Amino acid sequence: MEYGPGTATGQTRSVPDPATEHRVVLTNLSPNTAYTFRAGSLDPSNNGPTWTPALSFKTDPTPDTTPPRVLEDPKVSAITDETATVTWQTDEFSDSAVRFGTGAASLDFNVGAPEAVTAHRVALTNLKPATTYFLRVSSIDRSGNGPAVSPELGGTVSFTTSAVKDTLPPAPVKAVLGRVGSRVVLLSWGPNADPDLAGYNVYRGAGAESLQLIASNLTEARFQDEGLKDETTYRYAVTALDRAGNEGSKSEAVSLTPSGKNAPTAPKFRTKQGQPLTPTFVVENATSVIGNLTYTFQVSARGDFADVAASATGVKEGNESAAPGLTAWTMDRALTDGATYYLRVRANDGAFDGPFMSALSFRVDARAAERPGDFNGDFGVDFEDFFAFAGAFGNKASGEDARFDLVANGVVDFEDFFSFAGLFGKRYAR
Repeated sequence: MEYGPGTATGQTRSVPDPATEHRVVLTNLSPNTAYTFRAGSLDPSNNGPTWTPALSFKTDPTPDTTPPRVLEDPKVSAITDETATVTWQTDEFSDSAVRFGTGAASLDFNVGAPEAVTAHRVALTNLKPATTYFLRVSSIDRSGNGPAVSPELGGTVSFTTSAVKDTLPPAPVKAVLGRVGSRVVLLSWGPNADPDLAGYNVYRGAGAESLQLIASNLTEARFQDEGLKDETTYRYAVTALDRAGNEGSKSEAVSLTPSGKNAPTAPKFRTKQGQPLTPTFVVENATSVIGNLTYTFQVSARGDFADVAASATGVKEGNESAAPGLTAWTMDRALTDGATYYLRVRANDGAFDGPFMSALSFRVDARAAERPGDFNGDFGVDFEDFFAFAGAFGNKASGEDARFDLVANGVVDFEDFFSFAGLFGKRYAR
């Protein structure tokens, strides 16, 4: 998160934990002050960051002194002989605590979580079979207000654990679906509705091999299997697990065959144009068996892209280009004049990324237009510039070739050659 008062965004707050839903808490802000911020994310392969547009908020003029409110009495579910789950909702972000015990007046045990949430979920473990327990929940907000307690006025909620161990397995997983890319398979399935669901196991077998466990205790109804061999058929099955450790029966196996033909191809670089400090990059579109491709553009000051100066993800095919078969992206952050950068681009078909194109290096030169004939940026007009000019001879003056059109007649021709010859040997002041 980049943020700051007014329109400045000079302060940064980072959270390193990978997630698909993100929350960043900003502290030590000034009261009654407007702030601008934008959020960005990098994936585990260090691709990004991808930024949101600039947004704003205003802090309250006075401190928060209102405690959170528990919206309804807590609910107890997924009760077994040894475990139970307590859930409740609050009207603002706050922590979670449950006091419980075998007597309504003696809640001797306390368990909770410090994370600030509005949907609270706490698991009670190591309970005794066939025993009645009493509990009360409480939450304190991020300003230290509270605790809000439910039930109020010293009341409690009660439940009774099962007398016997839970041996009933979850229902079988149904409708396992898969999408195949190159060396990768993406599985998804309908979520299991059992109240004591703990997760899922995924089994895989190549060819006629028996199914072997490859992933366990997954909390989401999806799994991406990578590092596979193209043109090899794999069979997959999924099971559900409950909190008592019972595993349901395997789903019907689904057969999937990854192939190099399934992934989008790498885009091809066409040209760099526009303003030198905020250039526009144009690529030839990738091809794919699935349409509606989007593109990721990355610009880095390092050839290994260990850090990214600017990037864009989800750029729609045909963006900023009226010409068919091309996609363009204009940088939204200014580059440093005189620095060398690297560009790479790849396509995504909605499920899988294709390979990056070979990285292109370029030097930022804000004064290039002031040095006609100096095509390589060395402040002189020499044979290297002649060879570059010769490579563009006969082309239309568009994109990168526009700089060779020294007489501005729309084509790189003999008139430009004569103009270049008059500049040959010239040295420009740095």
